[in-house]
Amino acid sequence: DSAPGLTRLSIDAQRRDAPGSIKGNARFAPDGKTLDVDLVADEPAGGLLSRLLNIDGAPDFHAALQGHGSLDRWDGTLSLRAGQAVKVDGKATIRAVDAGHHRASLALTGDIAKALPADISWLVQGATQVTGTALVDEQALIAIENFTAGSAGFALQLGGKFDARAFVMDLNFALKTSDAKLYAA
Repeated sequence: DSAPGLTRLSIDAQRRDAPGSIKGNARFAPDGKTLDVDLVADEPAGGLLSRLLNIDGAPDFHAALQGHGSLDRWDGTLSLRAGQAVKVDGKATIRAVDAGHHRASLALTGDIAKALPADISWLVQGATQVTGTALVDEQALIAIENFTAGSAGFALQLGGKFDARAFVMDLNFALKTSDAKLYAA
């Protein structure tokens, strides 16, 4: 594999002082417009990742990101677990819309409250959901059609445009509180 523009990334990191690893591969071939990602991170309870994320009790940690296919029809999945405290599952897709445009979409659902400090964890009690779609053209102009994040304590909506080459943004957003009882002293 030595095609022009081919990008490859491989990682195989093993902890030496205790069990734990991050392993995976990613490959992007612009000529065939293909993207393949396969990444896994694992550690037993008390490991570096759950301590770094400051998850109460430092539980076992597992994360997996996988996706394969052409950018005209790409599907990916994400799974993250930290013991019984944190659970996130998600899917991402990329689809060709017309000549020169692709639509990327994301949907995540999870319970992340126990991964956050107690003074803000009440904002995301129960299920937290994140969804979004964006239209991307060949000049790296991204139109965020919709992006929402919400849980028991808030609802966020975001839209707008982003020029990834010039790093210029024109975004609009709305943030609403959900249940007033959560904010009572």
